[in-house]
Formats: sequence, C-alpha cells, structure tokens
Amino acid sequence: MVAISIFTSYRIHSIYSLRLFNDPVAILFLYAALNLFFDRKWTLGSVFFSLGVGIKMNILLFAPAILMLYLTNIGIVKTIVQLTICGVVQLLIGAPFLLTYPVEYIKGSFDLGRIFEHKWTVNYRFLDRETFENKSFHVGLLVAHVGFLIIIARPCYLFFKNYARLRSLQDHFEPQINAENRHIEELMKKKMKGFRKKVDDEKNMSSEQKN
Repeated sequence: MVAISIFTSYRIHSIYSLRLFNDPVAILFLYAALNLFFDRKWTLGSVFFSLGVGIKMNILLFAPAILMLYLTNIGIVKTIVQLTICGVVQLLIGAPFLLTYPVEYIKGSFDLGRIFEHKWTVNYRFLDRETFENKSFHVGLLVAHVGFLIIIARPCYLFFKNYARLRSLQDHFEPQINAENRHIEELMKKKMKGFRKKVDDEKNMSSEQKN
C-alpha cells in the first residue's frame, strides 16, 4: 500500500519529484528534534527544531505542542532557556540577511498579506478560484485553527503532564528494574552453566560405559 501511494499520490509526486520542495528536509529535522526530546536532550532538540524552522516555516505548526512539552517536562525557567536557544539559532541563520537588508528580510519572512494561488492547492481543490483566493477565507481558516488550538490546549496539557509523570516514575523505578534484570540474568547463566555441565557429565559417563 505504501508503494502504491508513493507512485499514485499527486501530492507526494508534486512535493518530492516535480518541484523538489524543501518540506522533506524540514520534516527530517523535526523528526530528529522529536527523538531528541524523547531522549530528554532538550538543548540539542531545540537546535534541530529551530534549524527545521529555518528550512521551512510550516514547522512552526508544531510549536504549540512542543511548547506544552517544554512546560510540562522542564518547567517555565528552562522553557524560556530553550526558547532563547531557538531564537539564537534563528538569528544566526538570518544574520547575513539581517545585517544587510533587515526590513526586507523580516517583511518577506512574515508576509501575512500574501495570497495563495488556487492552482497550487490540493486540499481545497473543490473550491472555486474566487472563494479560495478571498482574504476572508484565509482569515477564517486562521481563526478556526487558533480556535481549535484553544479547545485542545487543556487536554494536551494534561496528556503531556501525565507523560512527564510516567517518565518520572520510570526514572524512579528504572534502577530497581535494571538490578532485578541483572539478578535474573545471572541466575539464568548459572542454571545454563549447571545444565551444560550435567549434559557433559552424562556424555562422559556414556563414553566410559561404552569403553
């Protein structure tokens, strides 16, 4: 099924083959950041996340969830530190442009007045051109997106909070579990050693009886 979707999906073909968009590279950095966050390597994860944003700004769509992950796992103070790291990375990436054409760079990066052309849309192909390119439609999508984030903010916060508690319990019991696993492993080795010795003794006895 994956192979069929790869060869038949218009969106995948468009992004990866026809126009060589930078989405795959940006998502790769995002996945690397998420793996680092799960390993609790927060600083390195923040660097990779900010690099992903530097490649393509749609990675910012994941920022609300990552902010929740910061707050519930490392607290407010360390969250501010991680956000500062993300900001510093952005400044380093944009330094050549900020030092030469700062106004144009910032204006081009946050051009909220840009209108997306209907011919490039995939998800809203069913709409006519006038409706899709209407500013009210784009404002409505933005308001709906923000409203949805507000609705799910509390459930997501509770989910990440429970995740942080489970990781804390894991840290508390992991040494005991590892010690118990080592003890079981040693017992198994002793049993296997005794079993092999028993088998060898039986083989020797059989050999002596034959002789």
